Amino acid sequence: TVLKLFAEKQQRREFEAEVTLDTQVAEVKRRNEAFHKFIIRIIPSQLRRRVFGGSISARNTVDISYNSIAVVVGIPDVVEWMQTMLPVRAAGAVGVLGALCFDLGAHNHLTLIRTVGDVSVLVANLTADHRPDKRENPLAYGDSAGDNDDIVRHACDALEFGRQLRSSTLVKLQVGISLGLSIGMLTGTRCIRYDVFGPAVAEAD
Repeated sequence: TVLKLFAEKQQRREFEAEVTLDTQVAEVKRRNEAFHKFIIRIIPSQLRRRVFGGSISARNTVDISYNSIAVVVGIPDVVEWMQTMLPVRAAGAVGVLGALCFDLGAHNHLTLIRTVGDVSVLVANLTADHRPDKRENPLAYGDSAGDNDDIVRHACDALEFGRQLRSSTLVKLQVGISLGLSIGMLTGTRCIRYDVFGPAVAEAD
């Protein structure tokens, strides 16, 4: 009887250990998936490839295209708009707008580069990994942005993004779209981030 009780107790301990281990494994998987989704949201695809490729220290790498599509989304008269509601609600609405830009942008082949306040900047057709010696004439190095079909397709995607975004929210939005030169690179020394700038971004803004 003593041996039987001891065996049952041992089996119960092993079962509890297995359940605990399965729970821990499931929790690790859940956290890894959540972290992966977080990384996808905060790091643009051009930089994400370098992060996972181990070349994040390549500060001299420049992404450039003369035929990129820049899209800038913002709320006109944002100060007056925010005064019509509680600050917490306004901040939540701005956060929802940023997430909506990311989701609709990804669906329309646009990469969300940054969101500052109510303004979101997205870009498409930005060629990755142009070294400094290629900056003078990136089209000579096989810039895929030189294909007219790609330009037309990305422009149509940007227009569709604007239509979907404005129909998905009750907030009045301004959506600027421009075709032209965009340059993406790591900026800053202490607070390093990936940013995109150039005539296309300025005109869309």
